[in-house]
Amino acid sequence: ASSNLDLASPKGTGITDIYRHTLSSAVTELVSVDLASAGANGPSSDASVSANGRYVWFKSRAQNLVAPPPAAAGQLFRRDMSSSTVIGASNGPEEVFLPRSSDDGQSACFQTAGALESADSNGHFDVYLVNVGNGVLVRQSVADSVIPSPYGARDTGLGDLTPGLDKI
Repeated sequence: ASSNLDLASPKGTGITDIYRHTLSSAVTELVSVDLASAGANGPSSDASVSANGRYVWFKSRAQNLVAPPPAAAGQLFRRDMSSSTVIGASNGPEEVFLPRSSDDGQSACFQTAGALESADSNGHFDVYLVNVGNGVLVRQSVADSVIPSPYGARDTGLGDLTPGLDKI
């Protein structure tokens, strides 16, 4: 949304932001914000929330959410709504798409055409899994991975995943 929904943190910059609305308390909070409570200086989109609502994964082109600033392409971030911390979970040469949070919010999968590991040389979209608890980033759409690509050397998207991301 590009409107100012969180009246406690007025932003009004016209940049697309991510908000979380808690139904039980009717509280709406700005997610795409840094630790100094400055709003993102670039557009944010594609949010995915953990089952308990604590963690929000999202894509952003903002350069002020973490230090040092990430690559200019839309990168993956995770905001802990309890501690207000934001972490950068990708820093690749290409934009990430469609982040999907695990139930516990400790990991997420996403697609990108960027090569985030040296073995990724196909130049196609692949699905990656990042786990912030152990710092592991693994490409999932390879023949010998947990989630093989049904397309071989063609693009692989999140629609190719089977249920059970939390089991990985």
